[in-house]
Amino acid sequence: MAHTSEKRWTGLSADAGTQCSSVLDALLRAEEVYQQMQEVYVYAGGTDTALAELLFREEIAALPSPDTGTPTTEMIAKASDLIAAMQALHQLYQAATNVVVTQSDRLTPMRRMI
Repeated sequence: MAHTSEKRWTGLSADAGTQCSSVLDALLRAEEVYQQMQEVYVYAGGTDTALAELLFREEIAALPSPDTGTPTTEMIAKASDLIAAMQALHQLYQAATNVVVTQSDRLTPMRRMI
């Protein structure tokens, strides 16, 4: 098999180092955010609906004349998407730190947040 790539060891090594650094930084930051989200999730009551209600109350409290009411189905779906994305990131962090995680699609919930 012939080597035809223009890349050589030095370039590949530098690229690999850059990518490793970026992924590690992202995983560490994602785990920090996951832990913060867990705190808020537990404080809210530990359910998607409870988290949506907390976010709804915080959102309306910022308005000039706050309304009363309940979160919409869309707000609950957004809270569920947030939880799923953060759990996916947490599981990637766990897998990277040699914690056994179940095999599943983690990119789909993360893509919903983009």
